Amino acid sequence: RKKKVKKIIFTSTEHVYGNNFNKLEDSERTEVFPKNYYGFSKLLAEKMLYSFYNKYRINIDILRIPRVIALNQSSFLHKMVKSAINKNIILIKNNNTKFNFIYIEDLIFAMNQCLKKKSTGFRILNVFNNSKPENLKMLAFKIKKEINKKVKIFFSKETHKDHNPKNLFHAGYLVQ
Repeated sequence: RKKKVKKIIFTSTEHVYGNNFNKLEDSERTEVFPKNYYGFSKLLAEKMLYSFYNKYRINIDILRIPRVIALNQSSFLHKMVKSAINKNIILIKNNNTKFNFIYIEDLIFAMNQCLKKKSTGFRILNVFNNSKPENLKMLAFKIKKEINKKVKIFFSKETHKDHNPKNLFHAGYLVQ
């Protein structure tokens, strides 16, 4: 109150949805149930912000975002594109791993839009580039099509650990 804050923009995560999250439309119909401590801590912060909003009536936008991708860095997507262009191959280690993602430029645009809109009350916004998770196999085929040259896609037979941490005890239940 002393600083006269007019608005808070908080970046949360898709991990608040846990395993119930298959596509964005489901997020509005399903109670959130985080599958890991990261998602749980973000959900707790969201609830604290909601209490803060109710008490002080400061405008709050919560942006629930997935993995942030910058194409000029060493993200998994950048590595796939670079390998396809330079080596004409894409090696997929776990083709069933699914990702939601947002490009950094789109996230910055969304934040700027939130800043422009002063009086928003309390909002939770899903900010994604894709409407449902993409598996690595489908991403590889999309990259191959976009590059429009002969790119071979290889699949590793090894099994790899899921990239998301698991095993959260939540309200007496083990979430896996």
